[in-house]
Amino acid sequence: MALLVAATLATVPLAGQDPAPEQPPRYTAIKLWPDGAPGSAARRGEAEIGRDYWIRNIHDPSLLAFPASPANRNGAAMVIMPGGGHKLLVWTNEGTKVATAL
Repeated sequence: MALLVAATLATVPLAGQDPAPEQPPRYTAIKLWPDGAPGSAARRGEAEIGRDYWIRNIHDPSLLAFPASPANRNGAAMVIMPGGGHKLLVWTNEGTKVATAL
């Protein structure tokens, strides 16, 4: 019990510290089609609209490759497909944050 109390008290100073700053994204963008998505030519005039966590009217879709750190590379890969494809693509909480965490 004393060890639990000591461990808890030892972490109290950490609670008031600022979180570490977010690192810039470490990904490589890979365009799916060199001239934009097939069938999108008629909609090219529509602006691509994006906010903090979503985007719509994507004319030049791409894959973002987030390689594992050198210490964690084992040859495995994972595909993460964010939701919202019918109208909006929710790319942060369902995409980049997941990729970065994994």
